[in-house]
Amino acid sequence: LVSWLGGDEGTRVIVVYTEGTDEGRKLMKAVRGASASKPVLILKGGKTEAGRKAVLAHTGSLAGSGEVFEAAVSQSGGICVESLEELLDAAKAFSMLPVPRGPNLLVVTSSGGAGILSSDASEKAGLTLSALSRETVDRLNDALPDYCILRNPLDLTGNALTEPGMYRDALEVALESGEADM
Repeated sequence: LVSWLGGDEGTRVIVVYTEGTDEGRKLMKAVRGASASKPVLILKGGKTEAGRKAVLAHTGSLAGSGEVFEAAVSQSGGICVESLEELLDAAKAFSMLPVPRGPNLLVVTSSGGAGILSSDASEKAGLTLSALSRETVDRLNDALPDYCILRNPLDLTGNALTEPGMYRDALEVALESGEADM
């Protein structure tokens, strides 16, 4: 089904819930093929001891290691999510946005804490925080107040909440640089 959805022009995002699979290589091959053209989001149940027992009672099958499964999905280009809420939020977001060109991310924030949490989540998701070139840093320095932290994550500080033009200026420079895929 994942392979078929990968080739279906009407499908923008593939969403999978699984408790495990007896055909892991086949599934990862399908994820690899499909993720070349669209996001493949996977929520795996049965990652904890209690969850594995529930899977066994529910389907009679073994759930397998959540860590191994997530590593295989990530290596195959899929995106593992942790909850039904995250699955639905990600599916909605991906359905409304173009597929990123690659894994390089620029985080623009008004909070150092949010930047740190975004950095953690990005790395966990297999994304790379793009290093900013000297030219881009110089352009940002010209466009933004001196107190902004000109690295990735790009921290505009709380002042950006009352000066929304700071976001516009930062994003214009970032988009023109082409250094990040998203």
